[in-house]
Amino acid sequence: MNIKQIDRFFEIFSRELGEDALVILTGAGAGALWGRIRPNFDVDFEVTLRRKSPALWTRVETAAAAAAQ
Repeated sequence: MNIKQIDRFFEIFSRELGEDALVILTGAGAGALWGRIRPNFDVDFEVTLRRKSPALWTRVETAAAAAAQ
């Protein structure tokens, strides 16, 4: 995973989610931003939604699936 792929993932994720959220990138994706690229094809991250609604987690899952495509 490289920086361009990570940026593209989160552009799509943000558009699909359509909600204010804080995202913290972890794992190999975070390492790539620090210049430690290793072969990995998933994006590990934490999401904190501004609006507190359990129903929004379905949107998070849908947005992540769309971004992964």
